[in-house]
Amino acid sequence: MTLKIGVSRGHGKYTAGKRSPAGEREWYFNNVVANAFIRYMTKFDNVEIIEVADPTGEVDTGLVERTNLANKYGVDIYIAFHHNAYQGVWFNGGGSEVHVRPNAPQAAALARIAAPLIAKAMGLANRGVKVTNLHETREPHQIAMLIEGGFMDSNQDIVAMRDESKLTAQGEAVGKAVEQYFGLKSVKGNTDKPAASPTPKPAVKPASSNKYTSVVNYLDDRKIDSSYNNRARLAKTYGIKNYQGTEAQNIELLKKLQSGAKPVKQATEPKSKSVSQMADEVESGKHGDGHYNRRISLGVTQAVYNKVKAEVNRRAGVSKPKRSINEMAREIINNPRVPKGHAARQKWLGVGNATYAKVRAKVNQLM
Repeated sequence: MTLKIGVSRGHGKYTAGKRSPAGEREWYFNNVVANAFIRYMTKFDNVEIIEVADPTGEVDTGLVERTNLANKYGVDIYIAFHHNAYQGVWFNGGGSEVHVRPNAPQAAALARIAAPLIAKAMGLANRGVKVTNLHETREPHQIAMLIEGGFMDSNQDIVAMRDESKLTAQGEAVGKAVEQYFGLKSVKGNTDKPAASPTPKPAVKPASSNKYTSVVNYLDDRKIDSSYNNRARLAKTYGIKNYQGTEAQNIELLKKLQSGAKPVKQATEPKSKSVSQMADEVESGKHGDGHYNRRISLGVTQAVYNKVKAEVNRRAGVSKPKRSINEMAREIINNPRVPKGHAARQKWLGVGNATYAKVRAKVNQLM
């Protein structure tokens, strides 16, 4: 009997908001983990991998389409690879966790095996198994779990997530959990069996062709790092300003790479600028949008950029906005530092009884 596994690589490359505070896109973390999982599963006979989303990440396949496809092919297990975020600004804490739907004992049993293996692989805190009402755990007809391999906005977790060897170990950890739960046996002498996928994949042009439509495919065919960070570096080299991974910028970069255009000689910037001068340039729009792009354009370290950002905020009179009921509820759910007990939580949030009652109601709704 063939074990069918549906694999979801989280969001697409260009999905809005799915980024670390430094501008790193979630898909690139998810992709390394998913690839490692798929490679690990090739060790076993009678295992079929069904990719339920565009494996290149160029298209963000809708969640309904993903789960409908998994159900159409009758998957036995559905695994969604994600990485978490708290409020989109750096914080201390975090950890990995595995989500399952309510009243799903088989999924919970598999998740209990996977959760500690994932945390160990990443070197992060184990936040355990979460019973939640998420689309990718609720809609698949069979065993389903959604993995959050760490927080993209955690000062601790992001260090592990930037280490490709740890992401690879995370994917293998999920593979080991599936192996243990289903009692799979490796195929002797056949560890390179390709993972099958009945879902259509974008055709990849030969390396010699100039008819690519995707700069990612072009770079991948040449074994060149196609991550957002490297494309941003290449774009700057070829004179593409304020690269943010838009379709137009990717097409422009692809044309320059295919044509063999020579890199643009970078103008020599003054060796040292004051924080005030750099803040002036940021305010004028010289360095574009997005903290990552601005820092790269300025050519400074993260520590120096933090000072520039603080100066820009000081000039603008930026203060911490008042949090909504929804934001406070999500803090209670996701922030590992929130204390236990309603009295302690209300004091932590610094709100009155009426506001806290609304927060409690929202927490119950979200959970």
